[in-house]
Amino acid sequence: MLDDDAPPKRSRLRTILPWLGAALLLGWVLYPFVTQPDGRAALVAAFSKVSPWAAVAMPLLFVAIMTGDSFAMWRTFGGFGVPLSYREALVIRGSTYLLALVNYSVGQGGIVYFVHRERGVALSRAAGITLLIMGINLVTLVLLADAGALLARDPGEKARLLRTLLLVLSAALPLYLLLVALRPRFLAARAVLAPLFEAGPAGHLRLVLVRLPHIAALMLSNYVVMRLFGVHVPLVDYLRDMPAVFFVAVLPITVQGLGTQQAVQLYFFARWAPGEPRAQEALIVAASLFWTACGMTMQALTGAVCLRLGGRGMLEQ
Repeated sequence: MLDDDAPPKRSRLRTILPWLGAALLLGWVLYPFVTQPDGRAALVAAFSKVSPWAAVAMPLLFVAIMTGDSFAMWRTFGGFGVPLSYREALVIRGSTYLLALVNYSVGQGGIVYFVHRERGVALSRAAGITLLIMGINLVTLVLLADAGALLARDPGEKARLLRTLLLVLSAALPLYLLLVALRPRFLAARAVLAPLFEAGPAGHLRLVLVRLPHIAALMLSNYVVMRLFGVHVPLVDYLRDMPAVFFVAVLPITVQGLGTQQAVQLYFFARWAPGEPRAQEALIVAASLFWTACGMTMQALTGAVCLRLGGRGMLEQ
């Protein structure tokens, strides 16, 4: 009886924990704004400052993010002999946005399942291609952060800490590419890792270029939202710091990075907001929550539409 009950309990726990993490971290971020009169006033004032242009900008930015994401997925799977049209890639990616509302990795798992069920690709190989996609996302963010770190002036301890992290990640990249080029048999023979070695160093570079429009649209969307709230972050500082926000946001500890993203954006960007310290923090929290809320709403709407267009079978059976 205990063995029969264990899997459902573990499944429920995996579902509950990200929501619990989001509630705790978001509660920690919002605590000074909820419990103190000046904090409440600052947060209300911050939300009131959003530009009316947000109603136009956010849907357009989301379309750019989705089309770039789907294009990269289409080209990546196509390069490994998985026959998908670009329309199919749009429908698949749009449908899995519903799963990604829980976590980015869950959405990627939906892609693995669809490619396996509809195209007959072995689960291990589909997972390997998806693992490559996730790795390319990370590499693209690191390269953008490196570009920002080279161009930005050093504003203090926060930048030095981030540069140390970037140095570690950047140093690991050529070592990884060397490993890919050498193709050690005990790794290359594993089905889930085979796509990484098949791509080779040159293939990784091509996939970074293919992924760049999606990451650029994602970065641009958050930058535009902060501008709409009156927060003017120098572009090179933003390029250096924002990838760290995305690194943390995709960790499977909260739903959609709620709480984690707001905390890290406060750490890096509050100093660029106008006003007193409390007002600065309120503007960053408001902008970050607005970006997340808009993204989740559009993901849910897009997922519902894409399921009706042909993705429903992915979530059935």
